[in-house]
Amino acid sequence: MTPAALWQRTPLAGFANTMRFALRGVRLHPAARVYGDARRLAIGRGAKIGAGCVFNLGRKGVIRLGPSVWTYRDVEFHTESLIEIGAGASFQRGALINGSVTIGRGCLFAPGVFVSSGKHIYDLRPAWPIRAQEALFAQAAKDPDAAQYVLDRPVRIDEDCWLGAHVVVAPGVRIGRGAIIGANSVVTRDVPPYAIVAGAPARPINQRLSWRPPEWLDATRPEARPYLYSGFEIEEREGLLFATATGEVSIALKPAASAALDISFEATAPGVLEGFEQRLAFAAGRNEVRLKTDAAEVFAEAAIVPLRFVFGDSAGSARLLDSRPWAASPA
Repeated sequence: MTPAALWQRTPLAGFANTMRFALRGVRLHPAARVYGDARRLAIGRGAKIGAGCVFNLGRKGVIRLGPSVWTYRDVEFHTESLIEIGAGASFQRGALINGSVTIGRGCLFAPGVFVSSGKHIYDLRPAWPIRAQEALFAQAAKDPDAAQYVLDRPVRIDEDCWLGAHVVVAPGVRIGRGAIIGANSVVTRDVPPYAIVAGAPARPINQRLSWRPPEWLDATRPEARPYLYSGFEIEEREGLLFATATGEVSIALKPAASAALDISFEATAPGVLEGFEQRLAFAAGRNEVRLKTDAAEVFAEAAIVPLRFVFGDSAGSARLLDSRPWAASPA
């Protein structure tokens, strides 16, 4: 073990990390540990990290926690690639996140949840011992079969999901927005938005709400809330919805033949809307822009359309009003 690795395991290193993150508005317990280059660990303001938590960055891993993330005791994050956690997510005792994992804002993880994008290699040479197969994979350049083997399959858990105690999420799985995973479930396949699943393997048992992405989205109406898919700050006032974007967001729509959307929004400052390799400038006030969406990702019978608002003013924001397929827009 290197001197740096030994230092990172000492109480003094824990106190040094506590002080450094305190300057960023983060409460990191002195008994939490950071293994690897701490410059590759980002924790947002208002986060609270409990005793015994571990951030293992390996040789090249990156871990990013958004603002107000909360972890109880003994929560572990291990990666050689990227773990990204959205604002306000919470993790109870003993949750373990491993590999290439993206978790959306406001997700809840009960005790003992295990999420991993990787696995042991057991089927490259089925008759071989598992450890021997992993050694073979390490020499992938010398073996065509090993070179084609996919060991890491990223996991994505979208916003507002609740994973019950001791849930296991397998590599390559995507869990849609608002889903609930029952305790002791093993999730081996994608879960649609707002589904309630349970079992080993996990299967649908109910729905939080009916998932029916609309052809066009009126973002001022309360029924639009489920389809303001990610990244929005949402308030409801006197029966109207205020969906505010300050950075990257996404909406969910019914897949349409149209290759573009007309998007209306009110901006507090000028900026640029980015999406699908396009950069569309806008002014402060009401705007309508046309965004090509022919490359939109389709998931759970919905086209997930990412939008990234970039403002010259750090306090800039945009309230989404509506989005309509170009072919259906008024003349």
